[in-house]
Amino acid sequence: MPADWRTAARVLLAAWGDAVRVSSAVERYHAILRPHLAVHRRLSTEMLALIAVWHNHRVFTRGIHKGKNLLQLSGMTDVPTDWLAALGYPSDQAFLPPPPTTAAVALAA
Repeated sequence: MPADWRTAARVLLAAWGDAVRVSSAVERYHAILRPHLAVHRRLSTEMLALIAVWHNHRVFTRGIHKGKNLLQLSGMTDVPTDWLAALGYPSDQAFLPPPPTTAAVALAA
């Protein structure tokens, strides 16, 4: 190795030595993207952006982060937990009929 590269190589090797090596993050994204790729055979930039929005807004259903999404874990406090609401679409609640009032229930009986 050339002498002028040795300092940079030491810094690089030290950084690699301190880095955490896991494949679970790569495997997780592969598992998320694989069903889409199996159907469409390609992944457009737009679809990758939609998948990223979905992934960042999905709420953990178990574990120590239950009830939070990735954006909340990164320190953002006022973020929606519904990825469609984050894109500006109305929530699922907007499409539900209003709950029956007591008068309507009494008339129906």
